[in-house]
Parts: sequence; structure tokens; C-alpha cells
Amino acid sequence: MLHFRTMKNTARLFMAAVMLLTATLPLSALEQMQIDAGLVYQVNSQEDSAPSPLMPAIGVVFPWKGGGKWHSEIGFHTFGTYYRLEGDRALPAELEHRDFWVQGIQAGLRLGSEFSLGEKLTLGLQAGLSLLLRLPVPLADAEGDFGALAGYFYGGFRLLYPEAGFFFELPIRERLSLRLSMRAGIPIFNIWDSGDIPFTDQLLTGLLLGFVWRLPQT
Repeated sequence: MLHFRTMKNTARLFMAAVMLLTATLPLSALEQMQIDAGLVYQVNSQEDSAPSPLMPAIGVVFPWKGGGKWHSEIGFHTFGTYYRLEGDRALPAELEHRDFWVQGIQAGLRLGSEFSLGEKLTLGLQAGLSLLLRLPVPLADAEGDFGALAGYFYGGFRLLYPEAGFFFELPIRERLSLRLSMRAGIPIFNIWDSGDIPFTDQLLTGLLLGFVWRLPQT
């Protein structure tokens, strides 16, 4: 299937980009690596289109400890769903009305603080900024709408998502921890977007479960 091949190719591109980025980072700064997976929910306020999509997501995160309780991290996650072009808007689509498979790659930079909840459990609070790069692949006879769909995704700064979230982390081995994260990507572009669009349209909410590996330091 076309969208399966697209997902596979996007996953390869995703991993290549992550490897390229991490290769440029000083190894002494790389203390931890996190692999996670979960679900991303995207609000779709258009009543005559598909329900708000719930999308499987996978990702990799590179956290750095700062001074004291502060930390920062850079993360990459990928997820996707079907879309169709309705007028000048791109809308999530049900299977029978799909025109495109759209694979998203979200890259985010976050800052935060951590608080101890007992002997082992840690609570982290985060805020940051992410860019959502959406890669449309036309299905059937939708090639002619590719430019309009891509123009919608990248016009009006619709790739810009401020983020806020929190996580709980629990050590399970000497260098391995379990982390449950929840983040919201805020569609700030709706403030200046034209048309009667609710501010919550295209709001992203993610629930992710992952493992944090503390790398050996030389």
C-alpha cells in the first residue's frame, strides 16, 4: 500500500535526520537518550469532516541536565493520518474520502524543571517550541492538489507549535528509567488565521511512554 511505503520511507528519513543531528552534538553533552511511543490526538473542529484523529506516534528524545533541578531536551516524533483538501483548508479525512496520506515529523526544544516525589518518583514540568513538518503523499488522482495542500500546511506559520507538558519518571535499573509524558502543542497560528476557526482547531495532545537510558560517561 502506498501510505505504508510512505511511512516506511519517512521513518528512514526520520532516523537519518536524528543521526545527522546527534552527530553534530558534542558527545560530552549527551548524557541520556529516550525512546518512546504512544498516541497523539489532534482536534478537528470541522463538523462535516472526519472525527478528530488519534494517531500512533514514535520518537526519540535527548535530555540534558542543567544546574540544579533544571533540564533541557530536544525531541523528534513522527505520526500521520489521511487528509483531504476542502476549499482552501486541509482537513483530516476518513478512509473513503482520503486524498492524501500526511506524515508528520515534529521536532521540539523544551526547557523544564524537576521535582522529587518521594525517594524514586520524579515529576518534570516543561515548556518549549516545536516545528511540525508535514509530508503529504497524494493518493489516487489527487496530485493536482499537492501544491495547495502543502501551501496550507506551511503557510501562515502553521508549522509553529508552542508546547507545554509534564512527565513522571521512575528508575527501574541502574541506568534505565521509565517515563510517562503528556504534552500539548498549541496552534498559536489560529490567532491570526483567517476565517471563523476555533482556537483549539489542530490542537495536539500526546501521551507517550518511554525508556530513558543514562549513557556511560568517559
